[in-house]
Amino acid sequence: NRFKKITPLVDGCHVWMLCHLLECLLVPENCPPDCSKELYEQYFVWGCIWAMGASLFQDQVRHSSCKTYSLI
Repeated sequence: NRFKKITPLVDGCHVWMLCHLLECLLVPENCPPDCSKELYEQYFVWGCIWAMGASLFQDQVRHSSCKTYSLI
């Protein structure tokens, strides 16, 4: 497994965080009454990623898109 937990959390904390994120995101300013179902899905997926992945980090991974620059 490439991902490690920074802070161990019980599963209920992830659900709690998702609920709070959705409560902040699903407001009339972001989702008017006539908005599409896809917009709700996008907010839900974004909330899941942050709620479930907030306590994770990726250890010893080097992406090919990252470049190292010398300061000398």
